[in-house]
Amino acid sequence: MDKELNLNTVLITTGIYPPDIGGPATFVPRFGQYLVSNGLGVKLITLSNLVNLKKENNSIQIIRIKRFQIRWVRALKTVFTIARAMRGIDYVFSNGLYLETALAIRFSSFRGNSLVKIVGDPVWERSQNRSAPPDSLFGKLQSVIYLYFGKLERKLITWSLIQFDHVTAPGIELAKSVGSWSNKLNVSVVRNGVKITNENYKGQKRYDLIVVSRLVSWKNVDVAVSIANKLDCSLAVVGDGPQMADLKLQANSNPRVSFLGSCSNDEINVLLRESKVFCQFSDYEGLSFSLLQAMSFSLPCVLSNIEANRDVFKEDSRAAIFVNIQERDEITSLISDLLNSNIQQLDLGNRSRRIVEREFNEKDRMNDMQKLLIKND
Repeated sequence: MDKELNLNTVLITTGIYPPDIGGPATFVPRFGQYLVSNGLGVKLITLSNLVNLKKENNSIQIIRIKRFQIRWVRALKTVFTIARAMRGIDYVFSNGLYLETALAIRFSSFRGNSLVKIVGDPVWERSQNRSAPPDSLFGKLQSVIYLYFGKLERKLITWSLIQFDHVTAPGIELAKSVGSWSNKLNVSVVRNGVKITNENYKGQKRYDLIVVSRLVSWKNVDVAVSIANKLDCSLAVVGDGPQMADLKLQANSNPRVSFLGSCSNDEINVLLRESKVFCQFSDYEGLSFSLLQAMSFSLPCVLSNIEANRDVFKEDSRAAIFVNIQERDEITSLISDLLNSNIQQLDLGNRSRRIVEREFNEKDRMNDMQKLLIKND
């Protein structure tokens, strides 16, 4: 769609967008539509497995770049595509493609306001996904290469963020971490938000426990599988990732553990309604969108005792159960007690819901993001 842009127009860049699944793929289209509803034109550039979709959002001009191609070729195409799209643009909002967007800003004539949202530490995450056999010479060589490659990645992403006028993160701990990368980075906290529904679900609960997560090592989904095996309770594992095969092996064909793979946001909402307890045992989080979703459906939450999770409940620190993931027997006991107490489930769920209503309402948080985006100072 090639239409004349409005006087005030936003260019959004993102690595994933529907039909992709994930936090940014949920937030970006909603934020884009929010901007449109407030009278702004929106143009969007994303990577995509499919570049020609029959159904697109007619109010947003979407440019899709083929994801699976030689990486440096794709990067160059993306930079030039973003730079061309910046002509006549007033604001740039990046929720991914940080380096490509930063290069386009630096080497184009764009002089408007730019805002980048960083939702995690991509360098740390990539390092966790790399593995090398430590006992071999080749493995040791790989470890050295990974170390220096990681340092280069850190320099590149830090340089990228510096090119934007404003940097934002959804959580306080993540903002502190990103700010420590350079004294040139001043990171503002704009929290994630979720849509608050008035639905009061009265249907049957299909699952005792639910996990919504990428299946990667630092998410510790194996803890939930272990607990389900010990308690012989039902568990829904929503998500996909490199640990899928290992987790299925751990479940040992337990029919009460269901691996549901990647699900759409609407499908996740249904699954949350049909579950009793939300579990998240991550070593590290920015601000979990799935946690906020679970809270909006009044689910009691059992969470790893990390600052990012505690920060969500700072106004009511006892509205969730926080655990040390090393103490698996204690976690198992706490979850057993929770599953056997409808009163505790109702109490924790209602308190979680009140926190989301006050602090994480989607409309309020998107308004905060828009205000930061259109700042002219």
